[in-house]
Amino acid sequence: MDEYLELLYENIPEKLRASALILQLARNPDNLEELFQNGLN
Repeated sequence: MDEYLELLYENIPEKLRASALILQLARNPDNLEELFQNGLN
């Protein structure tokens, strides 16, 4: 997850890739707690 978040600070293609990867994680309810915790840090 940290790697995906770091990609959000790169140029547009990397931002799009990171957004797509995070979206894939968010589609699985089992990952929502970790995504929520990372959003608070």
